[in-house]
Amino acid sequence: LPARRQGAIPQFWRELTDAQLECMRNAGVTRPFGPLTVEQRVTLRAELQKAATGCGVTLPPERGTATQ
Repeated sequence: LPARRQGAIPQFWRELTDAQLECMRNAGVTRPFGPLTVEQRVTLRAELQKAATGCGVTLPPERGTATQ
């Protein structure tokens, strides 16, 4: 990940409330650890988008769409 994005994913998970984290877990989505393949990132993003809608979670911008 580019330097500006390295902390984006952990920061996203740290900013969730306990209720949001529980909702995401109940939807089957948990924070990933370790490097992910491109396919795993695509799958995770789709799962996050689906769960986020029902959990009141705003996702960070997708890679390559962040503004400087």
